[in-house]
Amino acid sequence: MQAIIRTAAKIENDIIINEINRCFIPIREEGFDFRKEQRKIYEDGRVNAHIHTVATINDSIIGVVGNLPYFMTINNLKYPFTFIGSVCVDEHYRGQGILRDMMEFTEEQNYKNGQIFSCLTGDEKLYNKFGFYKGVSNDIYVVNKIFLKNKDKVSLIKYKDIFFNDVFELYNSKPNALVRQRGNFIESIDGASELYVVMKEGEFVGYLSYLKKRNAIIELYLKDNKYMPSVLREACNVFNKSKIYIRHNILDEDIAKEYKKKHFIKVNKYNLMIKVYNLKGFLELLLEYNHKYGFIPNDYYHKFIYDGMLYELAYGVKLTPISTDKQISKDKLLKHLFSKKGANLRFEIPAPEEF
Repeated sequence: MQAIIRTAAKIENDIIINEINRCFIPIREEGFDFRKEQRKIYEDGRVNAHIHTVATINDSIIGVVGNLPYFMTINNLKYPFTFIGSVCVDEHYRGQGILRDMMEFTEEQNYKNGQIFSCLTGDEKLYNKFGFYKGVSNDIYVVNKIFLKNKDKVSLIKYKDIFFNDVFELYNSKPNALVRQRGNFIESIDGASELYVVMKEGEFVGYLSYLKKRNAIIELYLKDNKYMPSVLREACNVFNKSKIYIRHNILDEDIAKEYKKKHFIKVNKYNLMIKVYNLKGFLELLLEYNHKYGFIPNDYYHKFIYDGMLYELAYGVKLTPISTDKQISKDKLLKHLFSKKGANLRFEIPAPEEF
């Protein structure tokens, strides 16, 4: 029987959560619950069924694709995009093209709604089939407690509202995509993770977000990176761990110097895959972002040929039709944009932990 692909109705909220829980438990652990893992989307009382594409057979939901709309603001310009996640198909219906149909439906909705791009994490080979290619990545490091000393005498305190301005201002001073706005900042950073502020002699010097189930600091920003060894030592003490993992924002070059020290071991990469719907809009976003943070010079210029068009990048994007066989292929476009041998542009999207 052919599955029906459609946008979910609000009344199907609990059904959707139960379905994705049932599909994910075999690859996670017994008791896994998206209501706890993604509180900002699925916790009790929140109705977000409408951001999901579902597949149904005999009126029963047998597949789900979440499509969370978001936007980033750079120089007062808003750029809409979506996070795709909570992707699953009931094991009894796999191999029938249902995932493909749901992804195509989701893509049509994103084109219709003017989204510039979508991003997701997961099986790279699988999502390449749907036009998603590796765009940006974060490095994952691990460090053992025995190599660290709290010589700066820092302490970690659970976040309280009185620290909001300190945390938000520090975040805004760092090189990231600014997808978090003031109104939902704490909600978006303190989802499945726990937020702590770093104090030294009663003064705020930074913050971190700790994901307990992975024993990982997924975000760490400090006023002075010299405090990092002390902060990590104190984190090991507070969380009662002999070692701790850290996800590093690859655009934060200052703190990257710390990771080059011998006691830090790179263990993995957190890859984010991107599908671009509006290439001109995506390039304009990248140029605004890179000019804003000084990643490219004022006289920056780069050109490339893609899909029968000559793209010239400077402070804006100029398109000129061109006929040539020498052009960048779809699967190499993002690599070209972000590589030093290509456009040498930078980009960072703090993605939700699981969604």
